[in-house]
Amino acid sequence: MVFAALMASTASASADPFWWYMTRTFAIGSYVSLTIAVVLGLTRSLARTNGERVSWLIEELHIIVSVLTGVLVLGHLTTLLIDPFIPFQISNFFIPLSQPYSTFAVDLGVLSFYGMGALLLSSWAKRRIPYGLWRTIHYVSFATFILVTIHGWVAGSDSVANWMPAVYFGSSAAVGTLVAMRAFTDPRQRYRGVAEPESIPSSLVVAMIIGGISAFAMLLIENVFFTSASSTAVQTGAILPLLLRAW
Repeated sequence: MVFAALMASTASASADPFWWYMTRTFAIGSYVSLTIAVVLGLTRSLARTNGERVSWLIEELHIIVSVLTGVLVLGHLTTLLIDPFIPFQISNFFIPLSQPYSTFAVDLGVLSFYGMGALLLSSWAKRRIPYGLWRTIHYVSFATFILVTIHGWVAGSDSVANWMPAVYFGSSAAVGTLVAMRAFTDPRQRYRGVAEPESIPSSLVVAMIIGGISAFAMLLIENVFFTSASSTAVQTGAILPLLLRAW
């Protein structure tokens, strides 16, 4: 986040902001769509475990949003490559430890890029590979989501804004809620003997509520405690307030 603040404070003075805005748009869009895809995937899994019938709309939306995430990620990488402000090369998107900006955070982005690629390819080849292999690869989505969240929070220039941490926190809370529900649900109780009508899964409702409350709470905390500290750090170059905020 310190790197993001320093970049945000100098970018407007030395570069055409168009590609920077496009990069931010693709990055935020891909994170939101990834969150939706992970939430819908976990919802499907929980619904099967609980014996709930999931609407075909959720099934189709999961596929569509997953593909959209891949497209937005490609847009994010393309605009980074075009933007002359930071000299990214194609090799930076595939090879870690050689980055022109925030090496740790960008390397996490490289690893998450490989994770998303594996998820999309395995989904496309689902009928051609063993189910066990497909399921194992899909567990990568949890690690990918964590890596993308850290990558965006540390490297993203919007992390210094008081609204973006709320997006990260709310998304993480929603995904974390579903992961906890899945971990503590006994799959032996999935069959109830009575076919239930298709409806919105209860787990999705719970995740949306907890995610929304968490995002609002973080936004409130950001506005009350961190807004003035961040502004002071960006204007004066003070690092301590941003370190405290990142912590």
